[in-house]
Amino acid sequence: MYKVMLVDDEKWILDGLSVMIDWARFGFDVCARARNGREALEAAARWQPELIVTDIRMPNMDGLEMIRQWSALQPSTRFIILSGYSEFSYARQAMQLGVRHYVLKPIEETSLEASLAEVAQEIGALREEASELSLLRRQAQIYLRLQRENMLRDWAHAGASDEELMASLAELEIIFPYDSCCALALEKEDRSSWSDAEVEAVCALWGEIVAPPSAAYAFRFMEAELGVMSSFARQALESGESLEGTGKPDRPGATAAASRREKAKSGAERAAELQEWTSMLRVQLLSRHGVACRIGTGRAVARMQEMPDSFAAARTALGRPALNEGPASGQQDVHRRTLVDEITAYIDQHYEQELTLANIAERFFIHAHYLSPLFRKKTGVTFLHYLTAVRMEHAKRHLLATDLKVYEISRLVGYEDSKYFSKIFERTVGLKPSEYKQRYGKP
Repeated sequence: MYKVMLVDDEKWILDGLSVMIDWARFGFDVCARARNGREALEAAARWQPELIVTDIRMPNMDGLEMIRQWSALQPSTRFIILSGYSEFSYARQAMQLGVRHYVLKPIEETSLEASLAEVAQEIGALREEASELSLLRRQAQIYLRLQRENMLRDWAHAGASDEELMASLAELEIIFPYDSCCALALEKEDRSSWSDAEVEAVCALWGEIVAPPSAAYAFRFMEAELGVMSSFARQALESGESLEGTGKPDRPGATAAASRREKAKSGAERAAELQEWTSMLRVQLLSRHGVACRIGTGRAVARMQEMPDSFAAARTALGRPALNEGPASGQQDVHRRTLVDEITAYIDQHYEQELTLANIAERFFIHAHYLSPLFRKKTGVTFLHYLTAVRMEHAKRHLLATDLKVYEISRLVGYEDSKYFSKIFERTVGLKPSEYKQRYGKP
């Protein structure tokens, strides 16, 4: 139901409007009544009506001023003006404010109902548009998060920070603006995958523990690992040091002695502080979210370009095997080939299951729009082409080595519809299944 508010300085008109119209028939519920524009603003702030039916000439504040003020606060609110013939000039001003509906006094039930029907359609369209816009925004946020995860995963695998990769990070607004950086590697005790909510919780808790200013980005890595890359300025803020390269001024009142003490802090002390933070993170994840995990802490570094080294150290601390090594310039491609190799190996082993680009992308924590061109670039064929080729090879083996029927082989290689299987087989191999068996099978 849409909320409607009635505004008129005449009580008998308000009473009449309340009973003469079947508001529910048009999807409206009378949520409030007001006797002047000032009362209407107060009631509107409380009830947030989608429609206001109002008179123009009223004491304290007239209807036009009320419309002007409330429209500035809630532009989506619709209005129906109740106007006498002598007040038509006022109605013209209201139309200049964007009001499209007015009903002449004395009020005719049919005229008001016609306006209500039109307004109900307008409000419905606005809600639908807002819902679609909200959905698009959520999808954009999800896509951005997945793109960030993909890029961070590439960066972690690459172990290098060339100009192209740095530019890609900047395009996705992945920035580490503070003077200290470090990476974490997390793994749940039960070796299960990290959900979106758990990933968000890790970043939020880490931000609370490190204290602002800080920035953290998490990404799912391998099968059950979670990586976190973080930048923070806690030490610089405590000592009053300048945040070099961030454009942030020195903290007022900081002494030179405090700055020297901070610079003299040993690497062991910094490592101990990072370990204290990660211990707090582990405790908070368990107590507030029920997530039991192990955490490896990388060393603190001064430049974001060194972040992959910190992440490698965090994985080592976690007891995970080292990543593939190779020339720095080729490390990013090494990961991408490895990722596609993992996917093709999975297809080779599970070709008989229902496999789609979408569910493969979800399984390997990569967006389908990102996986599609990547797969084609590394294999030279599309995902569907590769899957079909694998299935056809297995189908040919079954045809030559067994006495199974075509419909049985169809199901064994992932096709429920045997007619569709036969069509794909002929298109791919150049022969029908029966013809292939007859030509190449044992006599």
